[in-house]
Amino acid sequence: MRFDISRGLGAGLGLMFVLAACEAPGPDVIPPTTVPGDLPAPAAQLAGAEDRPLVGTILPESLEVEGVTFSRNGETVYLAAATEEGGTPRIMRAEWDDESEAFGDPVAVHFSTGEFPDNDPFLVPDGSYLLFTSMRPSAQPGTGEGNVWVAQWQGNDAGLADWSEPWALPLVNSGSWDGAPSLASSGNLYFSTRREGLDRGRELYRSELEDGAWLAPEPLGEPLASLADDIDPWIAPDESFLLFSSDRGGAFDLYVAFRSEVGGWFEPLPLGDAVNTEADETAPTLSATGEFLFFHREGEGVRFISVEESGISNVLAQARESY
Repeated sequence: MRFDISRGLGAGLGLMFVLAACEAPGPDVIPPTTVPGDLPAPAAQLAGAEDRPLVGTILPESLEVEGVTFSRNGETVYLAAATEEGGTPRIMRAEWDDESEAFGDPVAVHFSTGEFPDNDPFLVPDGSYLLFTSMRPSAQPGTGEGNVWVAQWQGNDAGLADWSEPWALPLVNSGSWDGAPSLASSGNLYFSTRREGLDRGRELYRSELEDGAWLAPEPLGEPLASLADDIDPWIAPDESFLLFSSDRGGAFDLYVAFRSEVGGWFEPLPLGDAVNTEADETAPTLSATGEFLFFHREGEGVRFISVEESGISNVLAQARESY
């Protein structure tokens, strides 16, 4: 059974006004929206019932990759990666090479210099904006050490860099740590935060988009909230379900929660033994049509697995039907 998430993948163009209004520099040159796909065929054939490493399989060796986000056609990947063990993670981009049947050597985007850690990249489906977490200082009042940042695609004509200089999102960021952004087709922003007043670890928050502006963020609350660390949300484009990582069971495992028709959330359930182990699993993300799951495992880096062949699709379907 295929678990289809392709509904609502047209996000991006409707967000141009919202994000540009947040002080985006540069012209509104948007890359062509591609048809939803997954990985190029040679890479897709490597994914199966058991997870495999990205590095050394379809990404070059000598990278410490912490998180990934793919373009809709699967031929461009943005990484949070360090070029040496223990190094500062930077946002890097790699393009698929048909001749070698692998992604080429990643190149850091111009604004990610390694001076401050940049992590948790999230590419808006039409490729027009790149959100990420950064420890770089922000001039905006009320922001903390870690914030959600965004850069706008400028194209590469007229001598422009591919991406604008990034800016921290107003209203969303707090005086504490905020990060791991994920954007739904509606423009609603999901992220993880450790803001003042929380009597628990990091918690999942949502900032709803209304009349072209993000509202003050609110916690997703029960039953998603726990006394443990809840991190790394990945929201389905239509907001029908949420993937995230939590150590509520001991080690960090991957969980799924479905949204009810009346707007609340059902009890989150673990994704199962196909991905969850005694090690920490974090940073889940699905490919454009839901064929592949990418995630980070402690000590092993970013892994990928076929959602259908591994049985994860059945876990998701059974979880939804159990409510």
